[in-house]
Amino acid sequence: MVEYQLYNYAEFYPLAVVPTNENGVSSFETGLGDLPVPVARSPFQGPAPELIAQNNQKLDNENSIRQKYINSWIKPEEAKTLALQINEDTSKIMAIIARSMGNYRNIKSFLINTPDSLRNLAIDLLEIISEKDLRDTKEEILTDHLMNTAKTDISFPDSEERLFNEYVLNPRVANEKLLPWHSNLFKVLPAELKINASDDPSLITSFLNDNIEIADSENYYRVPITPAGVLELTVADTKSRSICFVAICRSLGIPARLEPGSNVPQYFHGSKWHDVYFSDQKPPSQEKGYLRLISSESNPVPEYYIHFTIARFENGRYKTLEYDYNKRINDFKEDLQLTPGHYMLVTGNRLNDSKILSDITFFDLRENEHKTISVSLRKDISPPEILGKIDLLNFLNTIKAGAGLKSISVEKRIVMLWIEPDKEPTKHIFNDLPPQQQHLQ
Repeated sequence: MVEYQLYNYAEFYPLAVVPTNENGVSSFETGLGDLPVPVARSPFQGPAPELIAQNNQKLDNENSIRQKYINSWIKPEEAKTLALQINEDTSKIMAIIARSMGNYRNIKSFLINTPDSLRNLAIDLLEIISEKDLRDTKEEILTDHLMNTAKTDISFPDSEERLFNEYVLNPRVANEKLLPWHSNLFKVLPAELKINASDDPSLITSFLNDNIEIADSENYYRVPITPAGVLELTVADTKSRSICFVAICRSLGIPARLEPGSNVPQYFHGSKWHDVYFSDQKPPSQEKGYLRLISSESNPVPEYYIHFTIARFENGRYKTLEYDYNKRINDFKEDLQLTPGHYMLVTGNRLNDSKILSDITFFDLRENEHKTISVSLRKDISPPEILGKIDLLNFLNTIKAGAGLKSISVEKRIVMLWIEPDKEPTKHIFNDLPPQQQHLQ
């Protein structure tokens, strides 16, 4: 099987998978695009002016509708009033409400209806879930997770508060649809498992081995089945089974997660994380290799999935390790504990004309080896294109002198922007400028 791959988000994705013929030859015809083999192409002719005008009118209408909706959201003063009403930290409540955006009614109702004795736990729950979940999740789902987590009789010392919040209280395991699985799991789990699993979490592995059939090919789009759905169907794909394992652990008060990077399910027991492999899986070596990521890049600082990814060779292809999207290389503060094997580092730097400068590095990681990999991005070394010239002194004398322009000197370098306030590129500029402040001084 030969994969013809397309670059996207610091990875090469299969555009097509074509088997070889009896002579070992595979061929594939494709259109033009960002393929590993560059193709020079002429740009399309731009749209007619009247079409551009029509499109701008539609964008203005969309912006107006969106802004009216945003203006209907709860105001900071109202969020502060809510915090005082429930006698909680105003800064915490205001931050939670602001992040919930248009879902503020569900979050407000959840906070008000939560018993006083569980309010701190409810706030911990709202602070640990992602911004997307804050914007999407209904009150009844949050209540189900809160109330059922509170029922677990396993206590955590204050020093392990983060362990509890992230890996027991947190209702989000991976990218599954967030539903009230706590109550559904309790209905179908055997009583003996609920009693004994906290002392021996491997019982959960055995339970899933005995009760869940794996049919990866049936889940064609690889959309995860919810934990409750796995137990109801008794058939699942591999990843959905892993998510279900983590959910069962958390519902019983056992810290569990999908390991960042490899997505191997893990439970925390005896002061350490334990990998979980099911009966249809072959466990790799339990020994780990250690990888440290460094970079001297500062403009931009490399971010995962934006500028680089790491993949491990498994079953004939490289499988990308799943770390947080946009995670800056500076935030990989600890060595990555990885299974020994063959690895690939992909970097990509997208230029202003949408061309991509990519690079691929292969390396091996052995058992107990400590390896350091430097992540560097290819740069465009061609001279910048001069789009036009301007008589700066004459220009400054002809425009209206504002407070910010009086101190401008033509002897210094100046960055000047022509912007359209409601256009998408302008929004990107405003987001990208603050991190570049030190380079513009």
